[in-house]
Amino acid sequence: MAIIVNSIITSLTEDRQEAIRKAVGILEVPEPLVQSAYIAKTSLDARRRGDIRFVHSVSVTLADGEARVAERAQAKGKKVVLRVEEPLEAAFGPGKLSHRPVIAGFGPAGMFAGLLLAKNGYAPLILERGGDMDRRVASVERFLSGGSLDPETNVQFGEGGAGTFSDGKLTTRIGDPKCAWVLREFVRFGAPEEILHRAKPHIGTDRLRSVVKRLRAEIESLGGEVRFYMPASDLILENGRLCAIRTTQGDLSENAEYDAAKDEQRDIEARIEELEGILKNAEVVVEDEVDFDKINVGCKVKVFDITYDEEMEFKIVGSTEANSLEGKISNESPVGQALLGKRVGETVDVETQAGIIQYKVLDISRSM
Repeated sequence: MAIIVNSIITSLTEDRQEAIRKAVGILEVPEPLVQSAYIAKTSLDARRRGDIRFVHSVSVTLADGEARVAERAQAKGKKVVLRVEEPLEAAFGPGKLSHRPVIAGFGPAGMFAGLLLAKNGYAPLILERGGDMDRRVASVERFLSGGSLDPETNVQFGEGGAGTFSDGKLTTRIGDPKCAWVLREFVRFGAPEEILHRAKPHIGTDRLRSVVKRLRAEIESLGGEVRFYMPASDLILENGRLCAIRTTQGDLSENAEYDAAKDEQRDIEARIEELEGILKNAEVVVEDEVDFDKINVGCKVKVFDITYDEEMEFKIVGSTEANSLEGKISNESPVGQALLGKRVGETVDVETQAGIIQYKVLDISRSM
C-alpha cells in the first residue's frame, strides 16, 4: 500500500529530491515513519512562458497508518490517493492442461503474456508472423536502402511488434496496475529507469531491440518457445470448443516440418555468418599487378625440399581455396606464411608437426 501525492511542483533548477521532501511535508508525517519515497511520475508544464516547471507525483510508503494519513490529507484538500499494489500473478485453474498455452503474435501483448505464463511454469508456445529481431532489422534496413519489401518481416511485423520501430513509445490511456508491472519488467531487461516516472516515457528504438531480445531469452530459458515466420491462420473448433490452431505450416500437432525447417535455417545462418567473415577479411588479388620478384598470393612457386631432397610446386592461394591434393596451399598455413615475401634463391625454415623442414625457392611464376 502506498500514498500517491500528486501535483508536486518544482522549478527547473531544483533538485529532484525536493519533490520528495515536499510530498512528505504535505502528509505531515515524521521522517522515521517513511519507509520509502520515490517519484512515480514527472511531466513538464510549459504552458506559461518564463514559468516552465516540473509537476511530479510522489509515491510514499509508511511503516503504518497509510489509510489514516491519506484520509487526513484529503480532508485538507490535498491531491492524495491511496494505491494498493498487488503482485501480478497468473490465475491457476483447477485442472491440468493437456497441452501448453498458445499465444498468437509476439508484439507487446504477446511478449508480456508469454513472460507471465513462463514465469508461472506454463511454457507457452508463441507464434509470430514475422522474423526475429536481427532478421527484422536487416529486412527493414534493406527496404529503406531501396530494396524490396518483405511482406512478412518489416516495420509492422516481426519480433517486438510495430512499436519496435516507433521510438519505443510507452504511452497508454489506461490506468491498469499492470502498466507499472510492464514498466518494471522493461527496466529489468535494460530499459532506462526514467520510464518508471516519465509522464510520456519512451525507450528508444535502438535500445528497445536489445530489451526485447533479452525478454524473449528469459521466456525461452523458462521453457517457452517462440516460432518465427509462423502465423496462426485458422482456429479449429469441435462442438463449439477450440481444439487446435492451424498455421501456414499445418496444424501444430503435425509440425515435424517446422523442426526440419528450423534446423535448415540454423545451418543457413551458420553458413551466412561464415561467408560474411570471409568477405570481411577478403583481399582482391589482380594477377596482372602481382610482383613476381617475390612470393605473393596467386603465385606458382617451385621449391627444393632440402630436408627430403626433392623438388615441389605450390600455388599460394587464400584459405578458402586451399586444396593439398591440387597443390594449393593457404597463405595462412605454416608453409604459406613462411614463403610469402621470399625471393628466388632464398631459404626458409618451416616448423611442422614432423619437425623443421627447409625449402629453397627455385622459381616464382604466374599461376595459370
